Amino acid sequence: GLVYSLIISKTLTNLNTTVTLIVSSIGLGLLGFGYANHFRKRGLIIGIIVVIIHLLIIKLISFFSTNVFDINALKVCIQILMGGIGGILGGNIKKIF
Repeated sequence: GLVYSLIISKTLTNLNTTVTLIVSSIGLGLLGFGYANHFRKRGLIIGIIVVIIHLLIIKLISFFSTNVFDINALKVCIQILMGGIGGILGGNIKKIF
């Protein structure tokens, strides 16, 4: 997931920001789903925590490679919300992983 997010953040710079937001939100929602489905408890909290950690790692790698640390608050809130929704769904669905 981390490598895929790095590829998306670096290659989709010429595309529309909305497409980037949708793709990354779906990916982070699936990340929250997977982790919550594995633990089967506290889906919302697990989904949010996993997405926050993931976004921090991505931002730190981006900062060390470009020396620019920028955060779009709306984009981050939407991505955290999608991770929480994925966590809720993953925690309530039959164990897949």
